[in-house]
Amino acid sequence: MLWRVGVDSEGRGVIRLNNAALGQHLDAATMFPQRFAPKVTSFDAGGLQSPTNPGQNMPGDGIMVVKMTGTKYEQVLPTTIGTQACDSKNLIKLTGPVVDRAKLDTNRISQAGK
Repeated sequence: MLWRVGVDSEGRGVIRLNNAALGQHLDAATMFPQRFAPKVTSFDAGGLQSPTNPGQNMPGDGIMVVKMTGTKYEQVLPTTIGTQACDSKNLIKLTGPVVDRAKLDTNRISQAGK
């Protein structure tokens, strides 16, 4: 991974370069420390993803569909390049054995390893 998205001590979203040669270890704690999460109520990784609300563990509702034509990606939906189609209808509830094994609590946080 050449870069990572995280938050700084003020709860601001930041993108950091990753330098494996310096021994940086990427995990949930370094990517998004829990003590900062409640402060972040809107996060879009500088426009790389649809806005989310990490403080309340809410995902974004934006989607972008791309297809590969030859050796190039082409944006199909939405038709305006570089935008996302955001709509609450894009959020769906997943069910099934894989989700069951994750043992999600009411905040959608896995309790499987506890």
